[in-house]
Amino acid sequence: DTTAAEKGITAGGWTVEFEDTLVDKSLENASTVLGYGEVETANFSKEASAGKQFCLIKLKCKKEEGTENIDWTKMVLKDAEGNSYSRIEDGFISDLGMKRLPGTNLNFGENEGWICFEINEGASGLTLEYPFETETLTIQISE
Repeated sequence: DTTAAEKGITAGGWTVEFEDTLVDKSLENASTVLGYGEVETANFSKEASAGKQFCLIKLKCKKEEGTENIDWTKMVLKDAEGNSYSRIEDGFISDLGMKRLPGTNLNFGENEGWICFEINEGASGLTLEYPFETETLTIQISE
């Protein structure tokens, strides 16, 4: 039986577990692709900007100890070319019938859900980074 700390990465008093990812130009049927079955909002569609694609990341964030919050404006997704991406306004995740991580700062408890970034098409070597006061959380998302 593995503990959350063994499966996740711990930094700044938080254990963050990377659970799943979906990279696609169009998020028309994301919930179906991910195996959530029939969803009432199956006709919802969201297209990425020209030359871009969406990168959805499912995380479980659990506060273990300490006083640090997770402020989404500080979390970045970096690619192998050195580009940095910030979380986009991803309220549409709920429209897709998927669970979205709150857009507000996380300061206690356990939260699980999806966040979304808009990245360059073909971007590779993706890592998610979060600068806590004493250390930086780094999670490899793709090769």
